[in-house]
Amino acid sequence: MPRITVPDEHRADPFGYAAQTHAVPIVAASSALSAAVYRESGLSLREFEAARMRTAQINGCMVCKGFRADRDAPAVFSVAGETKGNLVTNNGPADAGNITLSDNVPAGSGFVSLSSPAGWKCTNPLTGKSGAITCTNTSLADGASAIFTIVASVNCSTPDGTVVSNTASVLAETPPDNNHSNDSQSVSLTVFNPAPVVNASVGLSLLPQNDHNLVNVGLAATATDDACPAPTSFVVQVFGDEDDQTPTDSSGTVFSPDAKDIAVSTLRLRQERTDSGDGRVYLIVVKASDAAGGTGFATSIVVVPKSSSAANISSINAQAAASKAFADTHSGGPPPGYFIMGDGPVIGPKQ
Repeated sequence: MPRITVPDEHRADPFGYAAQTHAVPIVAASSALSAAVYRESGLSLREFEAARMRTAQINGCMVCKGFRADRDAPAVFSVAGETKGNLVTNNGPADAGNITLSDNVPAGSGFVSLSSPAGWKCTNPLTGKSGAITCTNTSLADGASAIFTIVASVNCSTPDGTVVSNTASVLAETPPDNNHSNDSQSVSLTVFNPAPVVNASVGLSLLPQNDHNLVNVGLAATATDDACPAPTSFVVQVFGDEDDQTPTDSSGTVFSPDAKDIAVSTLRLRQERTDSGDGRVYLIVVKASDAAGGTGFATSIVVVPKSSSAANISSINAQAAASKAFADTHSGGPPPGYFIMGDGPVIGPKQ
């Protein structure tokens, strides 16, 4: 198998170096094919990018993950990283002298790598930092071009929907340039940094009736946040269709609060429901926020049926499913008529 020696200054982007120096016809053909796929697709940009990223993950293609579509405007600028190509061309009519390419890694993003042609001297920010990029050369022949590939990543703290703008410009000291309209190029990209995905579950989803004990229901939660660090802290809320201080029988028996130690792993709920009702639904909402301020949530349900009969259990499970469906479509908010659980005063010995 033939091998290519990659110079030290291009080790950050060996693919770009090989493409520019050893495989120009192949890259041109593959680029034309890729462009046609993007151009002819009827999918929205986000749908297209989601499909492309998933295909790259399934096939283990790390290079594929680095490409982004530029078919729609504004384009998607993913927290996973963005590759930007700068093309410098001398349109003549003479050789250009002392050329400077200027670019900038904008605030809210961080430098990853820079690939430049042989003969150019470049300075760039530290990895992960924003700042100026400058590349210089003493000459560029009439009609010659130079391709620069800059890879940057959006910081995980950059909120979803943020517009990131970038402008690259080139200047030659000689000869005098009578047309400055083609000396710079700008692009605006929209950050795609969705809220974390939260999952929640309970070990006990059905409690017995009216021994009034508080029991640990085994609440567990996890979160993922795409390419960013996953949140590890959670906020737990408990709602119910019967209030803490509502008497559970005709004698006025009250135990309160009905939710304690409200957190992942420690949440305890009271095993009771009112005699006059049709069972109790506990709606548990778990939320987590990431560095960009995006908040994701998940819901879980615990029920106390009116009795242990199949009909009563089926009835309360149907109520619970409706409650969960409402919360899942209302950002974790409870249905009308639900109460905050756990805010009642301490009443009774079973705490």
